[in-house]
Amino acid sequence: IHGDADASVSIDEAFQLKKWNPKADLEIIAGADHVFNIRHPWTGEVLTKSFEEAIKKSVDFLKK
Repeated sequence: IHGDADASVSIDEAFQLKKWNPKADLEIIAGADHVFNIRHPWTGEVLTKSFEEAIKKSVDFLKK
C-alpha cells in the first residue's frame, strides 16, 4: 500500500518492487502521504479517509 503523495518514499520505488515480484499486490491510495495523512502524535478522533482506506486494504489482504 503506497500513497501517491508520499514525499518520503517515491512511488517509483513501489512500482519497482512490483516489477521484482509481479505476483505481489500493489495498492495505490490517491492523495495519501507517507503516513496516510495522519500525524504523530495523533490526537484526532476521526481517521483520515486515506488511513481508513489503508486499513481496509490491509484487512482485505489479510483475509485472503
